[in-house]
Amino acid sequence: MTWAQERAIRPLETNNRQALVIGNANYAHASVLRNPSNDAEAIGRTLEQLGFKVTTLTDADERQMDQAVRNFGRRLRGSNGVGLFYYAGHGMQIEGQNYLLPTDINPSNEFDVTYDAVPVGKLLGQMQVAENGMNIVIPDACRNNPFA
Repeated sequence: MTWAQERAIRPLETNNRQALVIGNANYAHASVLRNPSNDAEAIGRTLEQLGFKVTTLTDADERQMDQAVRNFGRRLRGSNGVGLFYYAGHGMQIEGQNYLLPTDINPSNEFDVTYDAVPVGKLLGQMQVAENGMNIVIPDACRNNPFA
């Protein structure tokens, strides 16, 4: 085996493994979901066993989600580590953009969603700016747009 082959199959070695896990199930103005909170707790425990420092939120409102994404980005910056984001809950796609819905959202049209939900692009931007060795995003959400 050559040096390049050996290096290509080795896992990324880092002490900084950060995960943000969000499971939204109990929506105030949308259908309640059965599994996201349980899934988030299970994923969070598993990631901790794998050496990740995990922040787990369940039933988060817009402010909590926004703050968690910003803090996640700060923890990743400059570490050349691994960032993992997992989300279970309602999602929506509008004009090609994806959004994660907080539990307090109450949109009357799709434009409300663009202002009151958390854009996936915001999360991806935080991860990109961190310049990690690896970033992983696992969305467990539909992207239905009931306003279309």
